Amino acid sequence: MTIVEPIVSVVIPVYGRSKQLDQAVYSLLNQTGLPENAVEIIVVDDGSPTPPTFASGLPINVVRRHQNGGAAAARNAGIKAASGKLIAFLDSDDLWLPGKLAAQLTLFEDLSKEYDPNLLAVGCAFFDPDRKTGKLRARFPLETAELRVFASGCWFGPGSTVLLSRSAFERVGQQDENLRRLEDLDWFIRFGQAGGKFVSTKKADVLIRPSGGARLEAVLQSVHYLTDKYGPTGSSALPRNAWNRLAAYLALEKAVAYFGDNKKVAGVREVLVSLFRKPRVQPALEKFWEHNHDVSPEIETAYHLMIAADKDTD
Repeated sequence: MTIVEPIVSVVIPVYGRSKQLDQAVYSLLNQTGLPENAVEIIVVDDGSPTPPTFASGLPINVVRRHQNGGAAAARNAGIKAASGKLIAFLDSDDLWLPGKLAAQLTLFEDLSKEYDPNLLAVGCAFFDPDRKTGKLRARFPLETAELRVFASGCWFGPGSTVLLSRSAFERVGQQDENLRRLEDLDWFIRFGQAGGKFVSTKKADVLIRPSGGARLEAVLQSVHYLTDKYGPTGSSALPRNAWNRLAAYLALEKAVAYFGDNKKVAGVREVLVSLFRKPRVQPALEKFWEHNHDVSPEIETAYHLMIAADKDTD
């Protein structure tokens, strides 16, 4: 069957990262189980010093931004250029496994009979390295429609896992371009405030490249901004239980950034603040995932090939 209009517009924001971008696009071009012409690929170049190029004939729409505005600005530009009724995001340094999009489309279609498709987000499980052991594991996120859970951090998945209706952005609004970090968390808090529901497929279909630590300045700016927005006197103040959850998570973000900047006393202080806001015995605010460490050799190989590109970057 030939589709005249694409079903899904996949937005890939990128700044530099030409080798990783090629891998990401290749993983998208190799999606299986989809109707012909069902996917529109939109690469948003966020002011890269050397703009990305692709072989002629590839079905890729490149949107160029002249100044770097961050992930939120790039994704918003991609959504504006999209023509599909659904939007999916793929970070330029991650990979999709072949059946990822087909599985999400099937689940989205099935659940749309029961839930408002304009306020439905379908994620998927993903592979990433365990920070303690370095070994690859699969993480299966829970499902929720509770605001306090959306406010508890970015547990619902990295920027490469979620499928949404384009009209969700009309309901909730665009990603906040004032944020250079935690823009996903901010959007999903607003999604929760609007009555959104998050579900996930039961299969791990995304390989997440390990990320470096965020700059302390960027973290502190984002935490301050979100506190002003969602705190007790904020413009979009959260209910007390949701605010305590968000404050606990933001303190964790600050702690990690302080430790990364070798400010250990400040890091310990923020850990204590987080535990005060949400008493617990583990770093995460609650059990957001089921874990599976039984990773196949094929996935291990694909993961190591993915990170090998880091040795030859621009």
